[in-house]
Amino acid sequence: MPPVPPPAKRRGRAVRRAGTAATGAAIAAGYAVAGRLAPERSARAAARLWCRLPRNRGRRMDNRPSPGEVTRLEVVPGRSLAVEAWGPADGPLVYLNHAWGGWRGQVASFVAPLVRAGCRVIAADCLSHGDADPGRHGPGYSSGGEMVRSLEALVRHYGPARAAIGHSLGCATTCLAAAHGALRAERLVLVAASPAMRRLAREHGRRLHLPSH
Repeated sequence: MPPVPPPAKRRGRAVRRAGTAATGAAIAAGYAVAGRLAPERSARAAARLWCRLPRNRGRRMDNRPSPGEVTRLEVVPGRSLAVEAWGPADGPLVYLNHAWGGWRGQVASFVAPLVRAGCRVIAADCLSHGDADPGRHGPGYSSGGEMVRSLEALVRHYGPARAAIGHSLGCATTCLAAAHGALRAERLVLVAASPAMRRLAREHGRRLHLPSH
């Protein structure tokens, strides 16, 4: 069994949880009122909150077996991705697509076995993620659509692939890029795919007590 934290630490955690719950309740109450009095402003504020990237350190986990070749790829003028590549330049191409709030090192546990199989592995930080430039929403904010456009820019530059591997929201970006015809790959590998975005958006609104309109 894990060790039981001392009483002072337990009390501190309880206080923090209570404070977080109280803050969340106050925010939800504010949205419930503002959503009726100023619906457009409330919708913009809720969308801004939806686009805020998580800041927990676990999403910066580095699973790279070793540093690869790092370059920059411009998506739009003044905004570029951080791209890292491993393996022989003429090997079958495999793309690694990270999760929401993640970065290229998070999905790099696939690098070593793929390189041993002779593949060229390419992973990039989407705009506002990892070492990439901030996207159109500013530092610390992004969107699923922006992640898709980042991947599509990567594929336009490097070309068709033997496979593409996505993790969490990276599964959705991989599938959307393929559905748009931008990503041509023989295989798609989806790891811990995220739930449907429409469902998550409805849950976001419910938690904020946003009126349905």
